Amino acid sequence: MMKQRVLCILLCVLLLLVGITACSRSKSNNNSNSTVDMTNVTEIGSGIRSFRLDVIEKNGATTSWLVHTNEVFVAQALVEVGLMEGTFTSFGVLVTSINDIPVNFMEDRAFWGFYINGVFADENHRMDQTEITGDLSIIYSFRWTDA
Repeated sequence: MMKQRVLCILLCVLLLLVGITACSRSKSNNNSNSTVDMTNVTEIGSGIRSFRLDVIEKNGATTSWLVHTNEVFVAQALVEVGLMEGTFTSFGVLVTSINDIPVNFMEDRAFWGFYINGVFADENHRMDQTEITGDLSIIYSFRWTDA
């Protein structure tokens, strides 16, 4: 009888420890900011919302920014802090310059492609309609993209 009680108590303690460990792992995985590499990232702007932006130039050089803003959407925030120039249209934004690097499609046969976590953003993910969530594990980027 005593042996069964000890085994029952040990089993309860073991289950409690497993539950605590699972909860703490789940909680730390939800804090995506803890695993984001923020070395060599320049902060720009001010405001209550933040996001990460990488600019990948034609030669492959990358500049990384942590953008702070009060704007709701990525494109408007980039204009606000001076990292992007372009024309807003009903079809989206025609980007003419990123990080003071101009692009002219007709002359350069290239454009600044907008990417979200390394995936080219399609028409369903327009930068002028992409909300800033504050999740720093989401990396927005502009890449010099040859046509």
